Amino acid sequence: MARNYLASHFLANKAATHLLFVDADMGFRASLIARMIDFSKDFVSTVYVKREMDVSRLLSDLRAGESEDPAQRRKAVSRNMQFVGRGLVKGEAGTVSIERGFARFEATGMGICLLSKKVFDQILTRAWPTSIRVPRLRIVNWLSMGFLTA
Repeated sequence: MARNYLASHFLANKAATHLLFVDADMGFRASLIARMIDFSKDFVSTVYVKREMDVSRLLSDLRAGESEDPAQRRKAVSRNMQFVGRGLVKGEAGTVSIERGFARFEATGMGICLLSKKVFDQILTRAWPTSIRVPRLRIVNWLSMGFLTA
């Protein structure tokens, strides 16, 4: 509901060019937002860890000695983290294209998401059917791969 409210105000402001959504529990470097804007794509989001972890999977994945050593425990936790987003897009050669620290994904969450006004224009001008079935809107998301860069 809050995102709808913010989007309404954003669309009413003719001078606004982008809308930034940031969930209250997201942590990131301040430079990320400038990088997202400078990337000049209509939909830019970030990869981030899901709020929950499969503890059973973590415990069954523990290797010898990992439960005693704090550094090894961190590695085990890292191996078992799940991220918001799916479908890392690969090129024809089967490789992932990284452009200025960003890679393409098919879907992502909205934890940190920058949308240009063009995204809203596409949604608002699309011819929607009169039935309840809503067509699938295909927007390719660009996700920050900031965790790969120092």
